Amino acid sequence: MSSVVLSRDWESQPPELIWRQPIGAGWSSFAAVNGYAVNQEQRGDLEMITCYEIETGELVWSFAIENRFESIIAGTGPRATPTIDEGIVYALTSNGTLVALDGADGSLLWQHDLPAEYDVSPEQELTTVAYGRANSPLVVGPLVIVPAGGLPGGRLVSLVAFDKKTGERIWEGGDRQISYGSPAIATLAGVEQVLTMNEASASGHYLESGEVLWEIARPGVSNADPNASQAVPVPPNRVFVSKGYGLGAALFELAAQPDGTMSVRQVWASSRVLRTKFTNVTIYDGHIYGLSDGILECVDLETGERVWKHGRYHQGQILRAHDLLIVLSEDGEVFLVEATPDRPDNVLGSFQALSGKTWNNFALYGPYLVVRNAVEAAVYRLPLAN
Repeated sequence: MSSVVLSRDWESQPPELIWRQPIGAGWSSFAAVNGYAVNQEQRGDLEMITCYEIETGELVWSFAIENRFESIIAGTGPRATPTIDEGIVYALTSNGTLVALDGADGSLLWQHDLPAEYDVSPEQELTTVAYGRANSPLVVGPLVIVPAGGLPGGRLVSLVAFDKKTGERIWEGGDRQISYGSPAIATLAGVEQVLTMNEASASGHYLESGEVLWEIARPGVSNADPNASQAVPVPPNRVFVSKGYGLGAALFELAAQPDGTMSVRQVWASSRVLRTKFTNVTIYDGHIYGLSDGILECVDLETGERVWKHGRYHQGQILRAHDLLIVLSEDGEVFLVEATPDRPDNVLGSFQALSGKTWNNFALYGPYLVVRNAVEAAVYRLPLAN
């Protein structure tokens, strides 16, 4: 969710193109801060973390690692989005190398080759995480946390936490195979915890130790029908999960137990709603909005009942700014849609931002919409409310 208050009128104040230029392949997104946007892209045999000036598109620095990810089904290049914290860029490459870079010049501070550290060969990595690692690092306090991985019967770890300054390993938690969602932080049922989507489950972990607090089954296989959408906290004590491939959505309620774990109660579950494939939902005013098999859908948070489903955006992405949704379609078109249960898919404006298949998430930095796909990147200035 963005704190920017956007104008609802794109007719008299149309979005303005600031720049558009070619970019290396990949399904990563930009992380934007202090006038700069950091991204991951494939250029030849090099996977790169790159930093651009938002207002000009000028490349400020780049960091390269020898790695090329290619998939007939999933495409070429990296798929995770960097995380920026206190001037340091944390990025996870498609083959599982976690790097910490100086945000000023892109120089390497520390790195971890996760598959090597968990005894996974490059060939085994491709069979277990077939679509390339897509997890964005989570930074909380002194820690940076990522899904770890491993092999069944071997050293298999759900999450690993490192000291964000030194790269020292602090804890490991869980023994599930990883999937493609990114970990999130939340305080639920009075306990600060890390939420994560594993290959076939969702789980919550103590922030201090990584110990598993609770776990629920969410069937999936990371080289076939993976869990990719993030678990969404619903304070004070609930968590929402969703998935494509016919599984749909569910809402669970957590309760702290005397032994320090948590019990989980299913509030509702439905295979009919919010079948999110590799997109996340947004929750606003008692309703959930998301792309369900590529169609925009509004669902009642309390009951799981569909309110409306309308508008074909295919495998695109959404972001909420207050009571407005920005929807980026798979075809590279941007739509401004009301987040309301009363008017199905009420489009207030639209424009063609990119050409070609666009699976990437996007960023909103002040009035600047920062978008990319596998071939080009662009920045648009969106009109703000008076």
